[in-house]
Amino acid sequence: MRQALAESELEVLGHWVLEDWNPTDGYEATTRMLAEGYKPDAIICANDRVAMGVFQALAEKGLAPGTDLSVLSFDDEIIATYLRPQLSSIRLPYEEMGALAVGLLLDGKLEPVEHEIDMPLIERDSMKNN
Repeated sequence: MRQALAESELEVLGHWVLEDWNPTDGYEATTRMLAEGYKPDAIICANDRVAMGVFQALAEKGLAPGTDLSVLSFDDEIIATYLRPQLSSIRLPYEEMGALAVGLLLDGKLEPVEHEIDMPLIERDSMKNN
């Protein structure tokens, strides 16, 4: 991801390592980030549950995803459609990933190799349009 950001001439201002990838972690990391004076244009979350906590922390500071900054996540769980505004998320293709894994196991191809699977962006209202 850092390579893609660099190619887009975007700068990563900071990152926070989260313990459990849950709403509480997203809330606490965002609260800490804002308290340290960061004013991000976008927050990329490890999953949709983390984004839920990010939304809560932003709301407490009077900031709105999609208006004041972009929030993007991974998973595209059902919660993404219930958040307001609806969360933009990169869909993880679980069925394709599982089918590939089973196929590799059955074929005996157990060497460490990277496999690419398309992960579509499901763009909703949490992305700021510039």
